[in-house]
Amino acid sequence: MEPMKSKAPQLHLEYRFYKLLGTHVARSLARRPLRTLRPEIPTQDGPIDCDTASPSTAEGIPEVYYFGPCGKYNALVMELLGPSLEDLFDLCGRRFSLKTVLMIAMQLLHRIEYVHTRHLIYRDVKPENFLIGRTTTKREKIIHIIDFGLAKEYIDLETNKHIPYREHKSLTGTARYMSINTHLGKEQSRRDDLEALGHMFMYFLRGSLPWQGLKADTLKERYQKIGDTKRATPIEEMATYLRYVRRLDFFETPDYEQLRRMFRDLFERRGYLDDGEFDWTGKTMSTPVGSIQTGHEIVGAVKDSGTGGTGNTGGNWPPSGKATPLTTGHLTPADRHGSVQTIRVFQMLLFLQTQKEEVRDPCVQVTSEFNVTDDVIRTQARSQTPNPHTHIYKTNTRAYVIRFLICYIYVHIYFIMDMLHIYEL
Repeated sequence: MEPMKSKAPQLHLEYRFYKLLGTHVARSLARRPLRTLRPEIPTQDGPIDCDTASPSTAEGIPEVYYFGPCGKYNALVMELLGPSLEDLFDLCGRRFSLKTVLMIAMQLLHRIEYVHTRHLIYRDVKPENFLIGRTTTKREKIIHIIDFGLAKEYIDLETNKHIPYREHKSLTGTARYMSINTHLGKEQSRRDDLEALGHMFMYFLRGSLPWQGLKADTLKERYQKIGDTKRATPIEEMATYLRYVRRLDFFETPDYEQLRRMFRDLFERRGYLDDGEFDWTGKTMSTPVGSIQTGHEIVGAVKDSGTGGTGNTGGNWPPSGKATPLTTGHLTPADRHGSVQTIRVFQMLLFLQTQKEEVRDPCVQVTSEFNVTDDVIRTQARSQTPNPHTHIYKTNTRAYVIRFLICYIYVHIYFIMDMLHIYEL
């Protein structure tokens, strides 16, 4: 969810990228309660007719069911997925076997290649952004890619040419995994997504990365140290892969098939059985309690904290990561649910708004319901008949105004917390 009056709206851009990737409104869900809210879904490119929409055919790309208004907010409703790779990493004792890493690598190379063929670069590789399908579905062994809030088109739509090479760019992405060239302020391209994947594969094999936990007086110095450590660290794990992607030219098209063959050959040399069994297969997670918050520093002003609701965390899985923030002390598990708390504040604000309308006009009738997470936001239409009971509004308005202001302050506090939470790398 994102406030309609957001100073830097991003949700519509993310929705446009999902459209470029081939996701559409699912026909089956379009006729459910959302259909009663609005028969056509408004977009900048015109409304989408729910009856003519067809489901996505791209494997590993979640379907988008709805994008449009929800009270004073814009909402993006997506397919419910399972836990993220970071959740599963915790479940497996924060270490994946070589077999599991190779299977993950081959799948994610397909995902990134598909994103690149749609003229997009991802720019936000991290374990939290890759989710498996729900265990009750046939796609539980498919890894999905989500959250295109930092994505960018690398092919100019007007000229149909690759974007030019630039330097002195601000950092965009997650510092732990971003490429060395990104640290150097160079414009990102396809090679940088692949290098970030290599760093993530190293993270899965080692359990941590050499540049985690570096201390510095300022964030700029810290990012500089991270970049210097990446350049100085000798490549051991994924050596052939990282050497290849780091030598790619800015404009060069990577040989994705060669990279997959590299992992496939190692898979066969080790004698692994291609049975689709990951380290987490057969293990169960605790009861879902809330949305995952990343344990890394996400750099880039284009990320609006109001878009926290777009990250599909598969039905709100338990918190992951053992990192502690630099500025706010140790976080309790409840503190790691900033986005969920923000969404709940959105719901409280909308609910209080309907409560004020009920007090102002007792003749209000509930016309529809729209479910967001596990709460219900009630949307109500005000009766056109005049209200003779104005004394009710006068006697109760002060209490509701106070409650509204408290929640208004509460949501802004969580916006600030979402932007200022800096976790240990």
